[in-house]
Amino acid sequence: MKRVFAIFVLLIFVISFAFPLLPTKVFAQNSAQVKKQIGIKVDPIGPNIAVGKNIFSDSEAPTNQATLANDGDETTFWSAQDAGIHWLKIDLGDVYANLFATEIVFNGNGSYQYKIEYSIDDNRWTVLVDKSNNTDTSQTQYNKFIPPASGIRYIRVTITSTPNNQPASIKEFKVYKMVDDTFIKGADVSMLKQIEDCGGKFYLNGVQMDALEILKYFGVNWIRLRIWNDPKDVNGNPLGGGNCSAENMLVIAKRAKALGMKLLLDFHYSDFWADPGKQDKPKAWANLSFDELKQAVYQYTYDVIKMYKDQGALPDMVQVGNEVNGGMLWPDGKTWGEDAGGYDNFAELLKAGIRGVKDAAGPDNQVKIMIHLANGGDNELYRRVFDNLTQRGVEFDVIGLSYYPYWHGKLSDLIYNMNDISKRYNKEVVIAETAYAYTLENGDGLNNIFGTSEAATAGYEPSVQNQALVIRNIANAVAQVPGGKGLGIFYWEPDWIPVEGAGWKTGEGNGWDNQAMFDFNGNALDSLYVFKMLNNIMIVDYKPVVVGTAPGEMPKLPVKITAILSNGLTKEVDVVWDSVDPSKYAQAGSFEVYGHVEGSEVTPVAKVKVANLIQNSGFEEDLTGWNIEGQTGAANANSSAPVRSGNKKLNIWYGSPYNLVISQTITGLGQGKYTFKAWFVNTGSAQKRDLVIKDYGGQEIRIQIPQSASWDAWTPAEINDINVTTGKCTISFEIAADSGFWCAIDDVLFYRQDPDIEKNIVSVQRLDITTEVGQKPQLPPTVMVVYDDDTSSEANVTWEAIDESKYSAIGEFTVTGVVKGTTLKAYAKVKVINSKNIVKNYSFEEGLKYWVSEGNTNAVKTESGGHSGGTQLTHWSDKPYKVVTYQAIENIPNGIYIFRAFANGGGGQNANYLFVKDYGGEELRINMPTTWVAEWHSMVIANIKVTTGRVTIGLYSDSENAGGTWCNLDDVEFFKVADSEFKILNANLQKDKGIVASVTVKQSEGIQHEGKEAIVFELLKGTTPVSIVAVEKDIIDAEDFKAYFNVNDYLSSDYRIKVFVFDKFDASRTTPNSLAEPVELR
Repeated sequence: MKRVFAIFVLLIFVISFAFPLLPTKVFAQNSAQVKKQIGIKVDPIGPNIAVGKNIFSDSEAPTNQATLANDGDETTFWSAQDAGIHWLKIDLGDVYANLFATEIVFNGNGSYQYKIEYSIDDNRWTVLVDKSNNTDTSQTQYNKFIPPASGIRYIRVTITSTPNNQPASIKEFKVYKMVDDTFIKGADVSMLKQIEDCGGKFYLNGVQMDALEILKYFGVNWIRLRIWNDPKDVNGNPLGGGNCSAENMLVIAKRAKALGMKLLLDFHYSDFWADPGKQDKPKAWANLSFDELKQAVYQYTYDVIKMYKDQGALPDMVQVGNEVNGGMLWPDGKTWGEDAGGYDNFAELLKAGIRGVKDAAGPDNQVKIMIHLANGGDNELYRRVFDNLTQRGVEFDVIGLSYYPYWHGKLSDLIYNMNDISKRYNKEVVIAETAYAYTLENGDGLNNIFGTSEAATAGYEPSVQNQALVIRNIANAVAQVPGGKGLGIFYWEPDWIPVEGAGWKTGEGNGWDNQAMFDFNGNALDSLYVFKMLNNIMIVDYKPVVVGTAPGEMPKLPVKITAILSNGLTKEVDVVWDSVDPSKYAQAGSFEVYGHVEGSEVTPVAKVKVANLIQNSGFEEDLTGWNIEGQTGAANANSSAPVRSGNKKLNIWYGSPYNLVISQTITGLGQGKYTFKAWFVNTGSAQKRDLVIKDYGGQEIRIQIPQSASWDAWTPAEINDINVTTGKCTISFEIAADSGFWCAIDDVLFYRQDPDIEKNIVSVQRLDITTEVGQKPQLPPTVMVVYDDDTSSEANVTWEAIDESKYSAIGEFTVTGVVKGTTLKAYAKVKVINSKNIVKNYSFEEGLKYWVSEGNTNAVKTESGGHSGGTQLTHWSDKPYKVVTYQAIENIPNGIYIFRAFANGGGGQNANYLFVKDYGGEELRINMPTTWVAEWHSMVIANIKVTTGRVTIGLYSDSENAGGTWCNLDDVEFFKVADSEFKILNANLQKDKGIVASVTVKQSEGIQHEGKEAIVFELLKGTTPVSIVAVEKDIIDAEDFKAYFNVNDYLSSDYRIKVFVFDKFDASRTTPNSLAEPVELR
């Protein structure tokens, strides 16, 4: 891997649907202080356990038996004998409590309708997934579910309908089981001690904690630590990058062991970073003979393992060498190049290290041995290296792979490689390093390794969710390795937060901070939950709970709520709410109530809105707001006893028989369910004493006002679930009585039971913008946002200023904005194109199409990465090479062109340059830069004057002196900027006692001609030259020029003047280079 320093990774996983109880150190008992939601969702991972299990069907064609539907081969299939309803059933052989998904690969296109059921006794069946109305035409149908408490032994798919009424047919019926707790969910934390020594701190939900405790809490069960022999310079000063001496790493190892975590120890056999590009021997071993070097490897390895064993930190796995693509301890153990010791030496050095591990650990301790390469998607590399090592008798247990999705190819490449090498060598495999960014922000002054081009290559916008998703997908690939040979993954340096003094080397910053799993201030990111979710289905949030009530009314909170799970499904759960102080709902307003769901750390929150929509509900303002019909004198507001609350009540009485209607219509109501409530006292009898609800959109509701037990015993009447659809509702009290009836009413309430949920933005959709080179991208004033109820709408956004350099050349960059009224970030990915570019396949997205390579063409490849897009041209080989890659472009208009490209390289070649030739002038060259892999340089050759109608552009690399050198090229441009360097404008000729010619000479846009130009006026009579006037001037933009010719017969029509612009003045006009199309004046 071509980069400044190596990068390793480690991960870990758990199982059980119920979430473990929280440590009191992390969360207080008061549920209001517990985490309200988890900001990521990912599916669990696990292997397909259906392969080879007993399978049955109710119908099968003679040559397409049921056993072909779970044989692990998608080229075979089961088919029913005829159309109609048919089923396929698998006996898993045992009851499994941790199944989480099925996958059906149908044989044929179109939509199948089906249902999936489970049983534990093959007798009673329960529907697990119902796709009876399925319209999805995808051939592969993935169905996740919540594991039933009973477990599953039998699983059956019943196909109820097929496309075109064909016989049911399935290629593979897969059933997935979550990985168990032995699956490695690891983290390389080699930087941790230096970060802590420099003052770095880590937090979980605002509580400062040991980073290892935080990682364990999230499910990490292994750690990985790199070992450098003597990480100090010649003066004894620490080199940084973790200062990873065996002694420093032992401090972290002992803490991890005390927490019950397992340990992978990674020997670099160097004083500093070792990776595919460098495997430098330790200072102390520089002059050893090969036999002495082998002994040093053995003894050093033995001593370190013995020290760790004696301190109670014996590693569970040891990595002998780090990313040893081309060997170790160069040049003795190098496998390529003229000075290389070759595979024989490499194997001997590995054997020495392995022997040191085993001898120190002792026969009673089974410490696994890993050999680790980078470039996890490169199967040819792994076969070459491990074929050679196994042929030489190197004994090891595990193959470790580095796989960074923005460097090492597609996930499918990794999957193919792991499946192949695990079977070819009968070895277990582990992703020893991986990582992904959660942001494009930078936490310190050093440019980050991960930027927009890496995001484009990998295909995931940096976010906390996508950081978790990438980890999950890589871990799932490992879990699918046949035969259970995929052990797990390690995330590389999730702890590497930006802390002054804890850079990749002493005096430098941290280019990894946006790939950590803690934010820049050390707060644990929700992406860490991925380690738990790999073998748990967890509650991550709840659907919003909003309850309405009126002042003084205890809110009616639900006893069940809908939980949102980490796999995206939902389930109803019981909830216990905190007690509510009556002062909270004593008056209009809103407040929150926290609850608790057993087994979950996520706190349900109910928002209570307190409002009474009745005007003058307690009659404190007499009869304001109320309509009185009939005997109006029978109703008045007074303060005589009894009064339920406040100072007044509505008093109803009349000295003779009477009819009375008291009503109020509430308007402006949103659609929803409402509650009415009021309190009454009364004496005597009435022919009618009705409470009426009408005009709300449903049937009129009429109930009798309750009879109170005594004149001062206030009795409520309540009507719930009034479904208002008309935007209004009328409430009325209708009374017909004799003079003996008395009634009082107080505290009339009308409120919405289910207030509108205040939606929260949960994500902002990224914009994709295209602009021309040199044109400022036009960003829209709004972006599409998604709310927590899965609806979406546009929201205003404020974009950051864009530096002109961002769009001065083709490429990609990201603009950040803020959604108005929030702190949420919006992102616009801008692709800068050049429609004038005549280079075909300029960014190598089509491989090497249109490009020709000559020489050692095995050194030419297109790889993941690049300045933009996802691919780059690479010249690299582990052996010496000389090669040229070029594109010849024919039939182009003559004129002035610019060649531009983006490049990086490691240096070390005899010659390494970009070139332009065949255009009509001498070959032009520009040397490739010496950089690191994430740093792209703009390479420009300007003012190329094409006179032949063709051009050849390309990259030349001469590395015949040594292998291992590299360079990358991307975004190659060759485009016309002008017909000529200058234009002659405003030409004018006057005859007045002589001949006067005037012109304006303007430099063409995009041209930067250096030095002076010669402006030449030539007077001719007929075809005979008469005189020349010339001036030299450095024209910056445009200049006016005038020439005077003193001739007596200036009125003659035979005179004409030619105006030229040359790169220098020469009276012969043969050697100068013409810089403009000449003009002629008459």
